Amino acid sequence: MKHPLRLLLLPALLLAACAGGGRAPLFVDADGHRQPLAVKGGGLYRLRRPVQVAGEGQAFFLRTRGTVTGSELQVLDPQGGVLARRTLFAAPLPLTLLVSLPRAALVGGFALQPAPGPGETVREAGIEKSFAGFERGREELRVGSGVRRLVLGWGWSEAELGPEAFPQREGWRLELDFESRGPVSWAEFRRFDNTGTEAPRGGRAQAVLRLGTGGRETVLEQRALPGAQRLFLYPGSVGFQPLKLSLRPEPGSYLAEQALRVEAGLAPSGPGQAPGSPALRPLPADPGTVLLYDQGDWRQPEYELFVWARFPEVLILDTADYAVQDRFFKRLAFFVEKKGYRGRLVSAEEVAALHGFNAHDYRAEDLARFYRAAAAASAPLGAEEELLKGILLANGLLRGDGTEPGSGAIISISHSSSSELRRLLLTHEALHGLFFTVAPYRQACIAAWQAQDPAAKEFWSMFLRWGSYDFEDPFLSANEFQAYLLQQPRAGLPFYFTQLTAGRLERAYPQREAWIRAFLAAEADSFERAYDRLEPALRREAHLEGGRVVELRRIE
Repeated sequence: MKHPLRLLLLPALLLAACAGGGRAPLFVDADGHRQPLAVKGGGLYRLRRPVQVAGEGQAFFLRTRGTVTGSELQVLDPQGGVLARRTLFAAPLPLTLLVSLPRAALVGGFALQPAPGPGETVREAGIEKSFAGFERGREELRVGSGVRRLVLGWGWSEAELGPEAFPQREGWRLELDFESRGPVSWAEFRRFDNTGTEAPRGGRAQAVLRLGTGGRETVLEQRALPGAQRLFLYPGSVGFQPLKLSLRPEPGSYLAEQALRVEAGLAPSGPGQAPGSPALRPLPADPGTVLLYDQGDWRQPEYELFVWARFPEVLILDTADYAVQDRFFKRLAFFVEKKGYRGRLVSAEEVAALHGFNAHDYRAEDLARFYRAAAAASAPLGAEEELLKGILLANGLLRGDGTEPGSGAIISISHSSSSELRRLLLTHEALHGLFFTVAPYRQACIAAWQAQDPAAKEFWSMFLRWGSYDFEDPFLSANEFQAYLLQQPRAGLPFYFTQLTAGRLERAYPQREAWIRAFLAAEADSFERAYDRLEPALRREAHLEGGRVVELRRIE
């Protein structure tokens, strides 16, 4: 998304009503029928034919140009009674302002008090679908119902919402869109032409989002590569219904806010629902939102289902504990990944004493093979395995009777893991999700795995065997190679591989201790070399950095 620097440097905005001379403005109803407004003077505009508001969720809109401050918009019925009112603000660019209307209201006109002055123009009025929030384009600012105050400054913004902005008390969702730019050098900034179409991009962009109401406040920080950003926030990640929001860049970063929407979320529901029900519909989120989400706000007690908003083919299933996670995925883990078991449908009793995984990842093809094998053997599925099948069918990972692959992947973590481990595991599993669903990135990972020299491949194969993976499968090996390599920033590689992993392997394979030490002495930088070969593909294809898939966190 490209935006000229002038969008980043807009002066503070306030919203304005405008009216004035020229030909009579038009009134457009929800069906697109138009009629001219009769301008009566004194800020009064009347409809020749009153318009009935059909259904719920409709709003009166006023499209203006000008800089009036302090006027009040009154939406009138045919007898002059006030159906809705709103205090207007000033705006230096064309403005469309929405005011929610009662169901079945009959609109006879509107009034602006005090009346508009010279140079202030009412361009159009009418009825359209209501929304809560605002949207800023290049040539127009649209402000929906519930926004009582809005200031868009030089790379920062503040908004105040009324309770009417929230379509329902519980189950709401905030969607925040903005453009971010990272710190830039002075030389790069001077080279940028203010009349150009793109600002200098620089490094990682940092933004602080404050949400408050009464005496409560939640402060979130996002650190991401520059570009278009979209955040999804819920009661479970904020903790309350926010009536004040501010978005500001950290020093050196630049932000241009584009839109804020308040949407109805999904109502609470129990497990075992039919496909298409709320229990099977995922909540759009990024990995940071998943980690912030309060388990007490889940729609069902044992799990919550998300979809990675940036990569909507990746589902994320967060479970209450390892026991729940095992009931969903343990037999799948043995069928898909465990050496000595792959391709065989084990019974729950056979692997009851064996460890599965603390986190999981599966692509559509392997999920279909599992359910196809169960159907062919007439093997009963557990309750969670049946529920998982319904989730996969409802979201396109399985097709038909559940034995044919669709597209996408599902990953999972658990609340049995500590907060730091959850962050690491979600990063690791998200990388698997990218490997499964982003073909150019997958190809880069396979090429990087194949480029490893024989000694490095032997070390990695030993590591994967220690982890119970079928290290003889090159597809699985390339997948695990990239996830373990990029799950931490580059600076974390020496500790993870030359200390933590090496120590584990020496204890597990004491007969190989001398070889392990000799390899690390001669090739200690092989992990950094592999990282430097692969991470550019992660940046290029997924716009993410190694070790930093989780970009949103709470500031205490």
